[in-house]
Amino acid sequence: PSAHLSSAPLVTSSMSGEAGEAVDEAVAMPPQPTTTLSDSAYNASLIERSAAIVSPNGVLGNEGGKSSDETEPATLPLLGILKATDSLRHIHATLLAKSTQHGDMQFFFRRLLKLVLHQAIERLDFVESRVESGKGQEYHGLALANPIVCAVTLMRGGMHLAHSALTESVSIKSLSIGHILIGSGAFGTEKPAALYAKFPLGLKGKRVLLVDFCIGTGNDLIAAINALLMHHATQSTIVVVAPIASEEGLFQIRREFPELAIHTAVVHKVWTDDFDIKRLES
Repeated sequence: PSAHLSSAPLVTSSMSGEAGEAVDEAVAMPPQPTTTLSDSAYNASLIERSAAIVSPNGVLGNEGGKSSDETEPATLPLLGILKATDSLRHIHATLLAKSTQHGDMQFFFRRLLKLVLHQAIERLDFVESRVESGKGQEYHGLALANPIVCAVTLMRGGMHLAHSALTESVSIKSLSIGHILIGSGAFGTEKPAALYAKFPLGLKGKRVLLVDFCIGTGNDLIAAINALLMHHATQSTIVVVAPIASEEGLFQIRREFPELAIHTAVVHKVWTDDFDIKRLES
């Protein structure tokens, strides 16, 4: 399914009439989608190519990782893509459809973002933990290996959706959330750059969830990542979360920051700006 369909071209086929003559009849070809949604095979190829990217220290992108089976999201430590289920394709198509109402747009986007956040949290490091229940029973569970987690969102209209999704999805009490504003043509350069930033205190050693609506060219996120690195965050502790991405943007970020993790739900093979983030504004 896709919201943007091309016009239906007509082709001519020959059919035999009652008198045995060839009769030309115009047959409408089904409209072809201009936006191709990602599927399991495509996701697997993206992950394989991402894993081949080598960081400056010679570590492969999937170092220490493992392949996923059909019941798990297609995920390696540095690139996670949700499994292409029918439900996911329905959410994606709803977000692309120009007929989707504003309230439904916000509802389905927040739902998609929460799914990606859950995947990102699942891929963090956990350690064994023992707790005592209210009845005095010992329970063997897990705890975050590094419980110091914060989040940073790119400032755009509708980012309140990201804030609510973060507070509901990240099982961390009093999650600290910062903001960064990216603009083009700043400081005499054509490249996007940080115009304003309010980060959580002390990024060094913290796991940082960097959240944006989508990854188009990847330039805005690259500027945001560079700003985080200037404030003592490290590639290995930054986790990019964006529900929708383009193949071009994904690999631009991966090549620039090969030790950084990215999580998304669906990937467009060709980015055409079909996803209008302005429609998420209140």
